[in-house]
Amino acid sequence: MKVLAIGAHPDDVELGCGATLARHVIDGDAVFILAIATGRDVAQAEAASEAARTLGATLYGRWDYPDQKLDTVPRLELTQRIERAILDVEADVVFTHFPYDRNLDHRIVADAVLTACRPCRPVKAGRGITGVLFFEVPSSTEWGLSPFMPSLYVSVAGQPIERKMSALACYWGEMRDFPHPRSVQVLQARALLRGAEAGLSVAEAFVPHRIVR
Repeated sequence: MKVLAIGAHPDDVELGCGATLARHVIDGDAVFILAIATGRDVAQAEAASEAARTLGATLYGRWDYPDQKLDTVPRLELTQRIERAILDVEADVVFTHFPYDRNLDHRIVADAVLTACRPCRPVKAGRGITGVLFFEVPSSTEWGLSPFMPSLYVSVAGQPIERKMSALACYWGEMRDFPHPRSVQVLQARALLRGAEAGLSVAEAFVPHRIVR
């Protein structure tokens, strides 16, 4: 299986589905990460490569669109470029933002990804996307106007959650002190809560947009 996780900013993917990506890697799947916009500073952008290596994933790209200014980018350009990335890695499963996040960049990326993942899009060698899943990003998803109501839970106990927390340590400038939603304590508590919702010890949760079997 080939997995592509697409985030608006360099740390979004690790926050939203880092442990699940690590589990895919452990299970033998090929995992790619794409960050659409630059980070808030050079340090955050440079941390993307290290974070991807920590998860065992490949950093497909760290594009240079302006942070918090994706509304200035032509939507067709962004969508077509994402579509080419999906075709290039021959993605089976795509992870991206919840379309109702408070962060505008997140919403724009989600919209472009959904268009790029439309069922009638061109496919390579007869391959099609079998899953499109929305992840939650602390300090954005929970502050949106539409509640994040997951129905897919992935057990990430052990190595997966450990790799996620190690990857997030690469973004030391983006982490915050408790009780901020991006503090280590709250992220660990969120993993426990999502696990408890599904009868698991530790989990990441997703809202499926489309699953094909």
